[in-house]
Amino acid sequence: LRENIRAIGEYAARDGRTSEVGPLISGIFRALESYDQLLYGALLAKTPVVSEDLDAAIQELYGAFDRLLATVPADALERAGRVLEVAGAKAKAAEAGGGGGSAAEADADAEAADLVMLLR
Repeated sequence: LRENIRAIGEYAARDGRTSEVGPLISGIFRALESYDQLLYGALLAKTPVVSEDLDAAIQELYGAFDRLLATVPADALERAGRVLEVAGAKAKAAEAGGGGGSAAEADADAEAADLVMLLR
């Protein structure tokens, strides 16, 4: 996860916004640590997590991640979204067909291979 977050931060660095990268990445790590501590504290105390505290920690994490994603160029986000769509379609085809090699599955495989080449 840390490597992936840092890799996303590279988009800001490539755009010359190097002063933004550190705080954006640190913000995500702080939010993750806060979330982790909240869950760990509840585990140690053997008490349920307060719903409002959990919601706040998750919102903090989402906000930090959204700020980092805002540094990613639109074309890269679009490609990543398409990869997720293909992966989802492939999973649905496997569930529906039981992995029997359907035409839809073959199409998803071909499209996935094309997308992998685009991402390289």
